[in-house]
Amino acid sequence: MSPDPATRKGAEAQLTAAKLQPGYAVLLLKLILQDGCPAEIRLQAAIQFKNLINQHWAASETHDYHMSDGDKASIKAEIVNAMLTAPEKLQPFLSEALGTISNADFPLDQKWPELMPQLMQHMDSPDPSFVQATLRTTQAITRKYRNASRTEELWAEINMVLGHTHDRLLNTHKTCLGAMAANAGNKQALEAIFSTLELVARVFYDLNYQDIPAAFEDNLDVWMEGFRQLLSLPDAVKALFPSSNDDERLTAMHAMQRSVCEALLLYADKYIVIVDD
Repeated sequence: MSPDPATRKGAEAQLTAAKLQPGYAVLLLKLILQDGCPAEIRLQAAIQFKNLINQHWAASETHDYHMSDGDKASIKAEIVNAMLTAPEKLQPFLSEALGTISNADFPLDQKWPELMPQLMQHMDSPDPSFVQATLRTTQAITRKYRNASRTEELWAEINMVLGHTHDRLLNTHKTCLGAMAANAGNKQALEAIFSTLELVARVFYDLNYQDIPAAFEDNLDVWMEGFRQLLSLPDAVKALFPSSNDDERLTAMHAMQRSVCEALLLYADKYIVIVDD
């Protein structure tokens, strides 16, 4: 970025004009994924892409421009893969953009029916980074359930999402528990496992916030036993992750346990009878 205010102002004016051109958002997305591009350029592209989606995906009284159907189709065809393959520091920007798109187009009028099948095919990847990126992308879709008002349409959407996600989510949960036991002395492996389990617990919370879906109720013993194990780790494992007083820098283990506690508190607060059973 130039230190000269006049240069920056001119560049900003050019960017403002460019965003109105067809294909600009698609070019930004491609730039984000260019491995040979300098990191700071990719970061700026990710920020601009996120802002462009937030402001112009749908028609708005405050913005007189919104994206063409052609650009929208191109972005929806690429954004899931982009979310899975972009550097981790860029994924939050893509996640926010995907959340904006899903709020507008998913599952409204079935404008994006391929989203969940396309996403879930990556949950079985042997690469933990792919699984984690898939879970982050899934939560970009599901986190809205925490604040949404309960309607029949919302409940139908949650059950549709559950049809694609629950079994794979539970399988990932169980696989990670097994991997945790097999890698009890391997801190690097445990960090990846705990990061995955943290994301699983977040999605669990989102999907259970409105009510307990039948898929979770039918497997509640398995989920709760897994959560119990995660909150009662062996001392040898806990010793690998010494606690810190800095909430902003929690270890992977403590971040995972925080998410698990939030999921359990949700059940304790809202579904105490079922928990007691």
